[in-house]
Amino acid sequence: MKFVHPVNESVKKLLEVAAQEDVDINVVPTFPDKARKTLSCIVQATDTDRFGIISVNVEGVDGDVNHFVFNGKLYDYCRAEGFTKEQMVSDSSFDGKVLNRRDRDDFINFIVNG
Repeated sequence: MKFVHPVNESVKKLLEVAAQEDVDINVVPTFPDKARKTLSCIVQATDTDRFGIISVNVEGVDGDVNHFVFNGKLYDYCRAEGFTKEQMVSDSSFDGKVLNRRDRDDFINFIVNG
């Protein structure tokens, strides 16, 4: 899969660090587009089941490339309680706990090392 350059660079770095730590990483393109390069992907450390999103062009967020860690358990709880996705991301009571933006190095460390 071909990603836009900033996403590709982050994926490449993540896979390098994961290989050094002997951690298996799945990279799943989101909304693949054969006509142009893909803008985002979901990454998962298979052993720890930690998830993240690497993306460009995130509405309302500055930066060439953005890295988000995803708390799946809290997301499942919020859905069961009837919260919308918009509430989970923007509601101040969740304070970035469902989807939390991180810099690249912190993101990679979280995905690889937990």
